[in-house]
Amino acid sequence: MRAHDDDRPNGPANAASGVSRQVGNAAEGPGPVVVAVSGRETSLAPLRAAAAIARRQGTPVEMVVVFEPRFPLPLRPGEDMAPRLDDPAQRRQAQWLVERARAERHQVAADYPEADQWVIHLEVGDAPTKIARAARQARAWLTVVGLGRAGDPTAGQLARRLMYLSDLPILGVAGDGPSEFTSVLVDGGPSTAGVRVARTAMRILPPGGELHLVSVSPVAGKLAPGMVPAGTPVLPNDPEALRRQLEPPPEVVVRTARLDGDPAVQLLSYADQLRIPLVASAIEGRTATERTLLRNLGPSLLRARRGAVLLVPPAAVREPVLPQTSVAAPAGV
Repeated sequence: MRAHDDDRPNGPANAASGVSRQVGNAAEGPGPVVVAVSGRETSLAPLRAAAAIARRQGTPVEMVVVFEPRFPLPLRPGEDMAPRLDDPAQRRQAQWLVERARAERHQVAADYPEADQWVIHLEVGDAPTKIARAARQARAWLTVVGLGRAGDPTAGQLARRLMYLSDLPILGVAGDGPSEFTSVLVDGGPSTAGVRVARTAMRILPPGGELHLVSVSPVAGKLAPGMVPAGTPVLPNDPEALRRQLEPPPEVVVRTARLDGDPAVQLLSYADQLRIPLVASAIEGRTATERTLLRNLGPSLLRARRGAVLLVPPAAVREPVLPQTSVAAPAGV
């Protein structure tokens, strides 16, 4: 639930200034692209990627800044039970995150002037939980997060945790990776999700971009025998059949390929050989348990931290139970 500006002197929301507005309302047009800033991941590459995608799609961008306290916060009495940032040190840390987000937004505005109009929201609590909730409340169509830089042992942790909570596509962008994706590799895995993934990927491609539809026949045991529901196809989709179902616009170049072996290894190798900056795959299953038991390339692709990864959830994901103990404090523009 979103809160009004903090009415206490020098609160993070007041210091950021500005008036909150309701976002993602159908009356306001297409849903926004949400960019998550947790304070642990580099943000500029994800911000630039979100700016380029949003400009082509004609959608706004919302920045979500998450402050994760190191110890439990006292709760403000009331229906929302919102946490209070009474500790001066934690209030300064939250304010620093907002100011850093503003500075990064200003840097992006040099190439994308509309970035100066992006709204920044401050969330307090567990980062993946708060990002999933904020994107859902904004009615976003895409969540963009950072994957850190090569060699960072914590890189990609936020995206890996978020993929089990979000019911929206997640675009993870490496801190030293590209912010424009002229080509994308789509995993046509053993499910009916290939078309959904490809259509989401086409929204990210610029005009003239290349869409690579690749099916990989997995090695024995990769589908957890005995755990696949009856009737679930276990063979990869025919990439040519995927092409026909997509009916891509003429400005998108579509290429197809078939591979054999470990799906994650083969997809990443194919992307490296052709220098494809973005790899897209479905998040299999409707619950965290199903996603663990079924073929799920998300963690493997995120751990590789090469360029960018697009993860698309099932068409209908069960609503996760999220804690109600923290609340957003809009930071304004």
